Amino acid sequence: NFPLDLAAIEVPSTNG
Repeated sequence: NFPLDLAAIEVPSTNG
């Protein structure tokens, strides 16, 4: 879960 949705392979964390 990254701060930004830079890795769509994982679940969007916060900033999407």
